[in-house]
Amino acid sequence: LWAGTSATVVRAALLTSAQLGTYDVIKNDLLVRRLSLEPSAPSTHLGASLVASVFTVTASNPPDVVKTRVMNDVGRRTGPLGHAWEILRAHGPGGFMKGWTASYCRLGPHTIISLMLIEEVRKLVGLSTY
Repeated sequence: LWAGTSATVVRAALLTSAQLGTYDVIKNDLLVRRLSLEPSAPSTHLGASLVASVFTVTASNPPDVVKTRVMNDVGRRTGPLGHAWEILRAHGPGGFMKGWTASYCRLGPHTIISLMLIEEVRKLVGLSTY
């Protein structure tokens, strides 16, 4: 019942921090300050959320691969670190990116839509977009 819980927690932490952290840095530091885009423009939000979606999937994919292996491990009872070591030995670092495209097809649109909606809600309640 609890198989993969620790890997799920790690995945969730990496996903959320990559999603929110890269969005703000890309939007404020790169698009607004360096490229002089309008901070409240939907195109700025779209560009930042597109980049954030790539970082989000890339950061969350390794623990997602490990989590899947742990949850499918019926009889061996190898933990997340054991599975991570097996992936690294058998496939190298690239083994942790297995299924990246499928993950992006699922998480990419979710990240883009969520971050753009957050900006619109900010405007509706009278908060600045930074």
